[in-house]
Amino acid sequence: VLESFPSYGGFSTFILHITAPEGSPVKSVLDGSVLFTDWNEADGWIIILQHEKGRRSIYKHNQKLLKAVSDNVSAGTSIAILGRNASVRQESAHLHFELWQDGTPLDPSLYINF
Repeated sequence: VLESFPSYGGFSTFILHITAPEGSPVKSVLDGSVLFTDWNEADGWIIILQHEKGRRSIYKHNQKLLKAVSDNVSAGTSIAILGRNASVRQESAHLHFELWQDGTPLDPSLYINF
């Protein structure tokens, strides 16, 4: 884990920045479906998954998405390929990862295995 943020942008949240080699697969932490995908200059490709019990997981800084909106995924399924986003001057490739439940941030480190 490169960094974790108990608050970010003026609000309370949990965010992990997880370093990995560029081109590494990004995998879903839970069963669910793809709710949203988008690209922007600040974050690269973003994918948001909807899970049971009102949970959502957010994965940013991807160079390629492997799933589309409405696709179902199982925990451990590759959903994206990790990239590097030049607009935020990343020194190394890393995944920006968040987990929410009913609008409340959860500690995502409790849901991942290294």
